[in-house]
Amino acid sequence: LEQEEIEPPPQWDLDAVYRALIAERVAIARRRSADWLRPRIELKQSIAGLGRTACAALEVELAAVPAYLSESDLEGATQLLTAVRRRLEELDSVERAARIARWQGPYMAIHDFAALDRSTTEQHILALDAPPCPLLAAEQAWQREIRNCLMARLDQLGIDDLVVRIEHLSPPMRRALFERLARLMTC
Repeated sequence: LEQEEIEPPPQWDLDAVYRALIAERVAIARRRSADWLRPRIELKQSIAGLGRTACAALEVELAAVPAYLSESDLEGATQLLTAVRRRLEELDSVERAARIARWQGPYMAIHDFAALDRSTTEQHILALDAPPCPLLAAEQAWQREIRNCLMARLDQLGIDDLVVRIEHLSPPMRRALFERLARLMTC
């Protein structure tokens, strides 16, 4: 028999195999990272129209990005998170303005403070002293101005009540009251 020459198996290039495995793993990781970010990036154009619930859910999701994201995808997620947080701030601002407008509404409707009775005036003061959220400087100035008008009305009502009571006093009692007031005025 003729002896066939048997060639030894080729030596494996372990370095090349290792590089190929690494390249495959890196490609899988990049694909996985891109697959996670892609549907969220597609939302970027619609963030300006998202409501509070959708924004809050997206914020939670973007705040807990997976550890396997690539640096560039992590940067994209961070930019998207910033945009979502800006939208939430806009929504907060709009909601705050609406709450302040509802709180101010009853006072804007008062055209004549002198027409208010005591009970209504006191109710307005109580409601005015309970704003729906912390006030900005301009809102505080407006609140002080309205409060001053309401307090002046209460003072006027108090004087009116005193005058009515004085009118019902007997003449000797009125004279005694006027004498006492005159002594108070000279002190």
